Amino acid sequence: MKVLADRATVEGNRFEQVYVAVSVQGASDADIIGNVIVGLGQVTAGAEHANAAVPIPSAAATLDPSDPHAGHGSGSGPGAQGDGISLWNAGRVLIRDNDVREVRDAIYLAYATDVLIDTNRLLHSRYAVHTMFGRDITLFGNMATDNLSGMVMMNTDAVTVGRNVITDSRSSGTGYGILLKDVRGPHLRENVFARNRIGLQAEGTWPQPGAEAVVYANRFTANRVGVALMATADLAFGANSFDGNLTQVLALEGGVRRQNVWAYQGAGNAWSDYAGYDVNGDGIGDVAHVSGGAEAVLLTQSPALELLTTSPAFHLLAASQVWWSANFEPTVIDLRPMTTDVAPPVAPAHPADAQAAWLAFGGLLVLPSVAAARRMRGTTTRAR
Repeated sequence: MKVLADRATVEGNRFEQVYVAVSVQGASDADIIGNVIVGLGQVTAGAEHANAAVPIPSAAATLDPSDPHAGHGSGSGPGAQGDGISLWNAGRVLIRDNDVREVRDAIYLAYATDVLIDTNRLLHSRYAVHTMFGRDITLFGNMATDNLSGMVMMNTDAVTVGRNVITDSRSSGTGYGILLKDVRGPHLRENVFARNRIGLQAEGTWPQPGAEAVVYANRFTANRVGVALMATADLAFGANSFDGNLTQVLALEGGVRRQNVWAYQGAGNAWSDYAGYDVNGDGIGDVAHVSGGAEAVLLTQSPALELLTTSPAFHLLAASQVWWSANFEPTVIDLRPMTTDVAPPVAPAHPADAQAAWLAFGGLLVLPSVAAARRMRGTTTRAR
């Protein structure tokens, strides 16, 4: 279905064996609600796109009227496979409560603005959500599981990602729970990243005036790498739980520690491998958490050593490297490590009132998608 007119609603449909189920092109104020989309098959090609360089258009650049990623990979079924829901040059769009599976990208956005992607179930595709050259994108309460990668966000401004559950992105080529690549003003809060190859990878992220770059109260659990950072990542981490990742935080190149903050607004993070103590029981460790030195370098260079990460010898190396000055700069120095866990549980529960409760919590986040929020049909309450 192609949507070219403003104020269209696509609701309660079932799409099967189509190249692209819903495509919104050059239109605004569209609602895509409660649809079931089943594509032709698991996408196995094109996963390398997330690792490729993304061209940055000039301010005077005009929109390309063609599909910006027509060659980014096809499906394994007959006749190739396009995206489930595709937006191009669209604004003020609500994408809610859809089931999308077995497509190229479950939801694809190019040059889209003011979009709310809310409580969708996205499975067995290349990327669950893929954004390019967009602004004011909010992803809330979605479940993305068993995709080659979860959320791949590239050259996008003002991204808010909250209460999503992203699991089992295990592709050896990508396998990101979420990839932030040239994203300005990202705000990640209360998400669960579990059993992915890499929970979060960040490159070219930085704050904007009025929009901090924050990773707050998320759970990174049982990933091969919890968080992987390039030197161009500039993020503030606080109140996150790093629980049982083979490598908690990995520096992909030098200089990572100088850019990132590990105690946002005085709140450090909870680390399952924290070796310190909390004598007065105030929930804050009395010694800093330091990690990401020699043992992380060894794991990166020789992945086969993952089999030894539970051995006493490996734990001895991880502990002793804090005091070892052999040219290994620690990736993380968390001066206020938490000894209590405040991140959301792993279970992918989405109660009906979750959005209202989350938005009311502390007033920290307010959905930027005002037009989309007006169309929430009374199911949730916006924070005032």
